[in-house]
Amino acid sequence: MIQETHEITSEGDEKIAGRNTFHLVAKPKEKSSLLGKQELWIDKENWMVLKMYSTSGNQTSKAIYTKIDVGATIPEKKFALHLAEDVEIKNLNELNKMKTVTLQQAREGLDTPFLYFPEENGMEISTIEQDDLTGLVERTEININYNKEDIPFLTLSVFESPKEEDETYTLPEEESVTVRNHEGSFIDMEGFRNLVWQEEGLTYSILIIDPSIPLEKLLQATEKMQIVK
Repeated sequence: MIQETHEITSEGDEKIAGRNTFHLVAKPKEKSSLLGKQELWIDKENWMVLKMYSTSGNQTSKAIYTKIDVGATIPEKKFALHLAEDVEIKNLNELNKMKTVTLQQAREGLDTPFLYFPEENGMEISTIEQDDLTGLVERTEININYNKEDIPFLTLSVFESPKEEDETYTLPEEESVTVRNHEGSFIDMEGFRNLVWQEEGLTYSILIIDPSIPLEKLLQATEKMQIVK
């Protein structure tokens, strides 16, 4: 994954969990890299990563094996599933609450008017999906997928803005921009391009699929968005 975006060097051999490893260090070539510095300690015999430091944005994660037995045998009974009598079995496909809807149904599902891109200048709506999220995040999210000349162009997501601001997670090269006279942010990293802003109690997120769309043109297009009443 990082051979093209990082400079990779060897820092010699080390022992991790009693096993011989190669110690590799990968430093990003660009500051805007989605993945920052990576350090890997790789088992010489089976190429397992026994220790890893990984940086992404302002977060660093570490994973280290302290004990490992690669020759262990696991008896089949370990994989036997014993269910209690009151267990309820559900089909995972039935738990997926995402459904295909019309614009008007999306308006009803969101329970408030919202902005969208009208079909013009060759841009067409391919699908509109409503996702009723439950669990840690409970909200209805509308995802409108657009094509241009039968090729995926962008995805517009709309959902109710959180009542309280959570701890922000910043990514490298996140840029502050003004969208429809509102404060927003734009991220452009290794093909991932996303424009986000909040307006009238709703959060709008545009995932830009077509790499040829300049930010300036997209900002101009947001000024022509229409309301689904």
